[in-house]
Order: sequence, then structure tokens, then C-alpha cells
Amino acid sequence: MADDAILARLIRRVDRSPFWKFLGMELASAEEGVARVRLALRPDLKNSVGIMHGGVIGALVDSAGGLALLTTGVDGPIPTVEYSLHFLAPVEGGVVTAEGRLLRRGRRIAVSEVTVTDEAGRLIAKGLVTNLVAE
Repeated sequence: MADDAILARLIRRVDRSPFWKFLGMELASAEEGVARVRLALRPDLKNSVGIMHGGVIGALVDSAGGLALLTTGVDGPIPTVEYSLHFLAPVEGGVVTAEGRLLRRGRRIAVSEVTVTDEAGRLIAKGLVTNLVAE
């Protein structure tokens, strides 16, 4: 499937998500095995010390990892069964990008690696996402 077709299919899927709209996440690009999600930091996404809330970064990681799986043509539910996340630097402003890369898609389980960077390319967080591949 061509990258434009993958992107169009994923956009249709995320456009149905109230959570995506609530956070303001944007699907930046997609190709076979890779998906990039962007989010601009707004005041309502900050924690009590003025940086991007860790839960927001977690949502980005979960979303980018799942979308990397969806680029392979999976169309059904892909519930996340586990994710791990390492916070490496704070986000004080600007736009962050989460890039999910599918590491392995088995018959029932898929694993993606996600890297979160800021506008300057600084590494913000690193995660692994495990999804169940629905039958």
C-alpha cells in the first residue's frame, strides 16, 4: 500500500477518536511500519510545575505505537496490553513528535518502539508499546 493510502486510512481512523481531538494530536505522516504523531504543548496540557504532563506523553507513545501497527493493514481493534515509557527530558513548550516504529508483528501480538522528540530534535522520551492483534 502506498504511503498516501496508508496516511488516508489512518486519518479516517483517528478522525473518529474524541480523545485525539481532545488532546489535539495530529497524524503527521505514515508509511509501512512507521507513524509520526505531533502535538503542540498548550497550557492545559502542563502539569503543576509548568511542563508537559507525563500522561500526555504517554498518550502520544501509545498512539504512535498503535498507529505503526495499523500501517500494516490491520483494521480491527488493537488494544494496548502493555507499554513502558522512559522520560528523558522535560517539555516546556513547542511541538513534540512521537515516531512509532513497528519492531515485530506476530499473529496475535505486535511490538513497536516509540521515540519522542522536541522541535530541536532533543530526545524527550522513549517507549515500547505492545498491542493485541485482533482476529
